[in-house]
Amino acid sequence: MNPDTDNRQARPPEMLTIPARDGYPLSAARFRPHDDDSETNGVAVFCAATGTPQTLYYRCARYFAERGMTAYAWDYRGIGRSAPAVLRGFDASVATLAERDIPAVLDFVHQAHPSADLNYIGHSVGGQLMGMAENASLITRAVFCSSQNGYWKLQGRHQKYAVWLAAHVVLPGLTRLVGYFPWKRLSGGENLPAPMALQWAKWCRSPNYLFDDDSLPHRERYAQFRAPILAWCFTDDDWGTPAAVHSLMSHYRNADVCYREVAPADVGRQKIGHFGYFRRGSEPLWDETLQWLQTPSGLSHSENSPPVTES
Repeated sequence: MNPDTDNRQARPPEMLTIPARDGYPLSAARFRPHDDDSETNGVAVFCAATGTPQTLYYRCARYFAERGMTAYAWDYRGIGRSAPAVLRGFDASVATLAERDIPAVLDFVHQAHPSADLNYIGHSVGGQLMGMAENASLITRAVFCSSQNGYWKLQGRHQKYAVWLAAHVVLPGLTRLVGYFPWKRLSGGENLPAPMALQWAKWCRSPNYLFDDDSLPHRERYAQFRAPILAWCFTDDDWGTPAAVHSLMSHYRNADVCYREVAPADVGRQKIGHFGYFRRGSEPLWDETLQWLQTPSGLSHSENSPPVTES
């Protein structure tokens, strides 16, 4: 696979339904290369940020497929095309995604492509939750984009005060008032089930984020994950600051982690932020990711950003 020269057309996406571990139907889209050689080029599974629909990842998934790698984008339960008709009263926490949704998607993809490398592309909470999945050993390599410790004090500039307000007041207050978190009315994000919003707010109030939550089982699995991880962080991302990214990655302590800290100007962009990696104009980042997935040693540790002291 040569991402610089291989520009084969991808097939139109196939819409799929993947049953979660408890049978809940999850909506997914599969992007295949035109000649479907994913068994040699591998397969990519995109795991979204909180409250983010699968459609954000279509452009990047299609790009991967055009360069020979089958790609899956999908919605967590309660989000996008995996949401119920009525969200009020829907029982799904953030931990549910790690325990029932992500493992089921990994199983499905592994069974569909048993001889292919399984590459995990985790955005924000997608990288936060991967280490809790009981079958994370299926993953050959992982790429994290702005995956971070979401504790409010680790956020950048004025954003830390916005996160404090959201975690202490807005998320719990509106969720209890409405019966779910009405994010669409506030910023265009997907609405969140009440247990998901309340658990997320609790984590954002805790210095060690989800690792302070004693109700979560299997937090020891993070240290058991040993596949290589490429961790992207962007200098204009006030949610995924270097301190926040390094704090999360410290829990994947037995993985070979390669950090890439990028400024928008490095790739000719005005802005990247928390979501820009997956938008038009980020093709140089996608090419570098594809090269790393093909040859993990292609990015040397001399390119890693140094450890950042948390404050």
